[in-house]
Amino acid sequence: MSSSLVSVLSSTSISSSGSQSSTIIILIIIAVILTLRAYRGFKGVKFSKSAVYFRPVIYTILTIFSVLLISVSYIEILYVVIAIGAGCLIGLKIGGNVRFFEKDYLVYSKRSAIVMTLWLASYAARLAMGYLYPSNLYISLALDLLLASITGIIIGEAYHINDKYKKYIEKMTRKTK
Repeated sequence: MSSSLVSVLSSTSISSSGSQSSTIIILIIIAVILTLRAYRGFKGVKFSKSAVYFRPVIYTILTIFSVLLISVSYIEILYVVIAIGAGCLIGLKIGGNVRFFEKDYLVYSKRSAIVMTLWLASYAARLAMGYLYPSNLYISLALDLLLASITGIIIGEAYHINDKYKKYIEKMTRKTK
């Protein structure tokens, strides 16, 4: 009888430790991706119009995924949508900190380090708190609202990036004439 109890306990601990190992591996992969994203953002990336629109879509999908991880009501979803909308307005106001430069005859852009750092930190905090305190919906919702508002800022910033790129190209065209 005791040997069957030991085998049940050991199999439980193995599956629990296997689950924990999987979670740690996923968190490490996410940390590497976020670190590379931050590095590229600070260094500057080759400008692409499609990336200007694609990036906010990805951030929005990640935010929505984060919200859907917890059981939320329609009212809480409405709060998240309002937070994204408010963030868009803020992004339209402060999102003009993008810089363009040329390297090897290609146009590169450097986004606002503050906006990018805030989003990456809030996303990492949301993942960590979801792992450490999975049953605390208040912490998760608060971080989701923060994440949603910063996602909105990124959407507003995308508008500025596109607008500043047009002005940059016009300026470069005038220089060559």
